[in-house]
Amino acid sequence: EVINVGGLKFMAAEVERGALTFPNVSLVKATPRSNPITGQHVELSVQANSSNDIDISSIKKFMREQLPVHMMPKRIIIEEVEVGHRYKRT
Repeated sequence: EVINVGGLKFMAAEVERGALTFPNVSLVKATPRSNPITGQHVELSVQANSSNDIDISSIKKFMREQLPVHMMPKRIIIEEVEVGHRYKRT
C-alpha cells in the first residue's frame, strides 16, 4: 500500500520492515491515516512476542534511527495484529 506524506510517497512495507527489526516484535502493520496538513500520516500497530512487553518510547527512538522523518509513524499502538485465514494482516 502506498502512503503519501506531503508529496513524498513510500510503501507501508518499508515502515513495517524497519519495525520488525526491533527486538521482541513479532508482527506489525503500518496504516495510512488522513491528515489535513500533509494528506496522510502513518500509524503503526505492533504485536509483541508472547512473553515480552515493548516500551513505546524505545521503539519510537529506534524507528527514528531507522527511517526518514516523513516515514516516521505519528502513532504507535501496542496491540494484537489481526491475521486472516490466508495469513494476511487485516
